[in-house]
Amino acid sequence: MIGDPRTGPGVPPSGEVSRTIAMLRTAGPAVLVAALFFYAVAPWLPGSGAAPSRTIVLYGFSILGEAVNEGVFPDFQRKWKAETGETVELVSSFSGSGTVTNQILLGVPAELALLSLELDAMKLADAGVVARDSWKSRPDGGVVNRTPFVIVVRPGNPKGIHDFADLGAPGVRIVHPDPAARCTTFNAL
Repeated sequence: MIGDPRTGPGVPPSGEVSRTIAMLRTAGPAVLVAALFFYAVAPWLPGSGAAPSRTIVLYGFSILGEAVNEGVFPDFQRKWKAETGETVELVSSFSGSGTVTNQILLGVPAELALLSLELDAMKLADAGVVARDSWKSRPDGGVVNRTPFVIVVRPGNPKGIHDFADLGAPGVRIVHPDPAARCTTFNAL
């Protein structure tokens, strides 16, 4: 029976408690670090059975967010898994094209960028982030979508407007949607 006659049966002597506490204080941080290290490397150890996933980070201009996150990413993940057996994690951030460009220039970890303006791609090239005109060697010259423009005229088209050239005719005024208002407010130019 362990015990100190002064504290009663089952209570370790005070020297033994002090040694145990000292040992925990010394070994505790080392055990914690070792456990965290094992947790971090376990998926990559031989025989662990779990293959590490790939991660691709995409920054893109805002109107593509829903289509990419809800359509392109899930389809790509299924196809990649079927063809390679690997899991791929796709991370995205969407904003205005100029904002995306500035974020990339500031060093965000983007592997892919979808920009709405070639001028933004040229800014990245000027900064040495991408090779000049590298996007032009991609299929379709790097263009992944074309944004349709719609010209709406008054009933009967009294000014005879049929294309963009007609918008420069004398007396023609233009109204365009305010992008900050998500096309609900129109501004006259």
